[in-house]
Amino acid sequence: EDLGRPRAEVTKELLLELNPDVKGSHLVQSVQQFIAGGEASVAPFTLVIATQLSEQQALPLSRSCRQRGIPFLSVDCFGFLGKLRLLATDHQVIETKPDSDFGDLRMQCPFPELQAMADSIDLASLPDAGHAHVPYVIILLQALKEMQPKC
Repeated sequence: EDLGRPRAEVTKELLLELNPDVKGSHLVQSVQQFIAGGEASVAPFTLVIATQLSEQQALPLSRSCRQRGIPFLSVDCFGFLGKLRLLATDHQVIETKPDSDFGDLRMQCPFPELQAMADSIDLASLPDAGHAHVPYVIILLQALKEMQPKC
């Protein structure tokens, strides 16, 4: 359904689907014309994403973005291989949706079945290949049991 449409337009629509609170626009113009505009070309944007640019094209565009303080994302894609370069002066990430409070493994006081399973495995007697099949939580529980008093 997107065959024949400009890549910028399709990419913008797909990116906007990820977050309905974000607004975006696209520009279908030759790279040479856009770069020739210098800082004025990038001024209306808060992020510039460019694909498949040569280094000679990407450098002046990244300079214009840096002078304006606009993040520049250069993306190259070759089949299953991709390259992503981000030029940003300052980038802060704020976790607005923290993970669930139920994220622990109950390591301080495990439920009886888990503790019984951990106690039933003798790590010292396992062959080297056997260690690869022991769940990590069991190894942690056994290490904690040696270092901490019982619950």
